[in-house]
Amino acid sequence: MNGELMNVVLKNSIVYLKSLNFKNSSQSKGFKKPNRFASKSIVSSTLRYSFIQSILISLLCSCSSFQSDQSTKIVGEWSGNAKSGEKVTLIFEKDKSASFISNNQVMDSTTSGGKVSWELDTTKDPIHLDIVFTTRGEKKIMPLIMRYLGERKIMIRIGDKGIRPTSFTMESVENQIVLDKK
Repeated sequence: MNGELMNVVLKNSIVYLKSLNFKNSSQSKGFKKPNRFASKSIVSSTLRYSFIQSILISLLCSCSSFQSDQSTKIVGEWSGNAKSGEKVTLIFEKDKSASFISNNQVMDSTTSGGKVSWELDTTKDPIHLDIVFTTRGEKKIMPLIMRYLGERKIMIRIGDKGIRPTSFTMESVENQIVLDKK
């Protein structure tokens, strides 16, 4: 889960938790004689508050680890054949560097004269995958979408003219490719 989304979830959770009603007869305006059931009500509300708080914390932690798992799952070498028949290989490194190999031509940080890296946003559906080319401080981004077809298989789609595609289609498959992890 990215930081912005996590902040929204956390903020909404805090607002909800604060909205829980902790009032009892001894807490209302004009102190009244404590009700013998008031302490049970306070304990019940406190337990409910603690229970909900622990669930939300667990949920936030699991979402954070899910994002991390998805980002590391892509690391490795992925190969497949484009519709034209050419073999395409994408290599995603742990340090976020990337390499392209197509028609025996390599595009990486060494051959491009700059830096080639990747960024993954698994909070989007479909997943957003950006290949970032940085040369002399100037960034050019190749926006892609991606989905997992299995543990060792992905489908990617490249956008036209730098515009990210919004979905996968069966009609226009020339910019889509299925890659298997080596």
